[in-house]
Amino acid sequence: MPRNRMIKAEFWDDEKLSTISRDARLTFIGLWTNSDDYGVVKGHHSWLKNKIYPYESINVETFQKWLSELEKILCIIPFDAEGEKFYYIRNFDKHQVINRPSEHRNPEPSQQFIDEYMNTHGILSESSCNKREVKEKYKEKYKEKGTFVPPTLDQITKYCKERKNSVDPQKWLDHYTANGWMIGKNKMKDWKAAVRTWEQRGDNNSTQKTDIPRYVPSAEDKAQWRM
Repeated sequence: MPRNRMIKAEFWDDEKLSTISRDARLTFIGLWTNSDDYGVVKGHHSWLKNKIYPYESINVETFQKWLSELEKILCIIPFDAEGEKFYYIRNFDKHQVINRPSEHRNPEPSQQFIDEYMNTHGILSESSCNKREVKEKYKEKYKEKGTFVPPTLDQITKYCKERKNSVDPQKWLDHYTANGWMIGKNKMKDWKAAVRTWEQRGDNNSTQKTDIPRYVPSAEDKAQWRM
């Protein structure tokens, strides 16, 4: 049974919706009224067309085209469950206030499925965006505190190429990883400065001392010692 839904004023100003046809936008509203209280609607095209446009002589192919427009901008996500086709309406719960939600009428797609679908279509899902935001806040938090963050091999390699030095990035990384990113008795604060130190010494291990050739006495020297 169709339900009453809310249409917010900003619906008409939505730039993403302005890229699709007027009929596709009207179809989008029709999906809301025919979905359950969790944003899932049956996806059988003939059934859905007759529910939204009961008095219109619209062929199924045209109706499918409008649905495809909505799929393209990720307003709806198609999925299969229990041998049937369904549509999940993204952001349904953000725009519709359901005070007393009814029991589930339709199956729901998993969050993993939604994430994978959106990532496949080149758009980060909201949960992925949230994870990225948390990660960025974490990095900023420790950046403000001045906590040292070890560089990656790619960062070291890029920096060495920029400076055109002979430092071996992998050897440099292995060395400081093994000693806990310590320089003497102090924790490293600037990894680029440490790279420059190796660069100035002209070797690939700042802890190595310059090799001194071993003195091997000649027979003449030994004869003089015996005198």
